[in-house]
Amino acid sequence: MSACSAAIQWRDLMPPITFEALLQAPYRTPDAVTNPFDGLTPDWIWWAKTAPISKGSNKRASANRNAIAIDVRSEEQTVSQQDSRDEVEEVLVCVIHGGCWSAEFDRVHLRPLCTFFAEQGLSSVLPEYRRCGEPGAGWPGTFADIVSAVARAKALAMKRGARLVVFGHSAGGHLALWLNARGLGCSADRLGDRETFEFDAVVALAPITDLERYGQGSGSCQVMVEALITSGEVVNPRDISPRFGEAWSKETVIAAALDSIVPADQTQDYASERKGECIVLEGIGHFDALLPGHPACEALAQILSDSVSRGRQPVGARL
Repeated sequence: MSACSAAIQWRDLMPPITFEALLQAPYRTPDAVTNPFDGLTPDWIWWAKTAPISKGSNKRASANRNAIAIDVRSEEQTVSQQDSRDEVEEVLVCVIHGGCWSAEFDRVHLRPLCTFFAEQGLSSVLPEYRRCGEPGAGWPGTFADIVSAVARAKALAMKRGARLVVFGHSAGGHLALWLNARGLGCSADRLGDRETFEFDAVVALAPITDLERYGQGSGSCQVMVEALITSGEVVNPRDISPRFGEAWSKETVIAAALDSIVPADQTQDYASERKGECIVLEGIGHFDALLPGHPACEALAQILSDSVSRGRQPVGARL
């Protein structure tokens, strides 16, 4: 059996989604723009939920008639989680965008996704961070921006009485998992106190987990590893690779089976080594789950809302 705990498959899928399709998708104007107090790190934008949390059913993505969900967890456990989710008043998702850590790609392609989350009952914040090609990017600037953004998201969640989920895609998945990994040569706990890293859940879609391994490729995103580790203070790729740390909070990683940018086997290997939860989205590529209207996007929203009902891992415990 696969190292992953669950797989979701679909019939009659549309062609793979492109990055350009994300840019063309409609979105709602954010509810607020928040500028950081220090005047140095980038601003963030956020959307409040516009509907109750989508309850779904006992099988993920079942709202789509063409979806087949295969989940190895027991039905009793799934029902229990559903009951817990019914009690959640608000879930706030801190969305960390991808784009190869490059200044060429900013957060705008995820505005439609955050709009969709709001319609599904998930509030969300979408921070920006310094990226390679911009002053101050690399270590520690890029990483300090993520720590700052998530600390502010946590403060907002506490103010609203919400659960906090940190979610990242691709290079943003790397940053989300790095934030959740203690014991690295360049850990997040060097940039913030322990309480900063206590979340209800961390979810990463197609995350880059081992920079040394990933940087050996010649793809346009893979070659950006060198820029990331040399843009600021030069760091060893292992020192900022989540694979070599231990988790602060519970993690769920999601692999796209047809992903040509971050191969699914890297995500599955990561979950296997850390004994964490892994979900494979069969028949889709790197961007599909980010586009509202795609069944994989519905599945992603359900996974995020489910994640807060699985029980918090004791802080500092290894997965």
